[in-house]
Amino acid sequence: MTAMHVVFGAGQVGGQLAARLTAAGHAVRVVKRPGGGVPEGAEMVLGDAADPSFCARAAAGAYTVYHCMNPAYSAALWEKRVPLYINNLIAARASDFYGPVGGARTSRIGCGNQRSPARRRSWS
Repeated sequence: MTAMHVVFGAGQVGGQLAARLTAAGHAVRVVKRPGGGVPEGAEMVLGDAADPSFCARAAAGAYTVYHCMNPAYSAALWEKRVPLYINNLIAARASDFYGPVGGARTSRIGCGNQRSPARRRSWS
């Protein structure tokens, strides 16, 4: 079975990435807000990446998760949303390795169980 690649965002970057991944024969899940489409052959999941439980469900079983979300530019919006999206995606992937994860990520959080096959794969 082909490893699942999950692309969060289907705009200029995410749409092109998803198209290239599907053209290369990869299984692709595109996670996006309603509106617009996804490349042929990709699975579409609609929702809001500001919801951590949605991110965990959307990223479940992914080999790789790509952050391609690009909210409308406003310094105040980006200051609030971009770190939230990043933290939600990190928590979603970490839950596959360690179970549910809560709280904000910081540079002081270690790499955890380096011997875990899933952990080693994520850093290779």
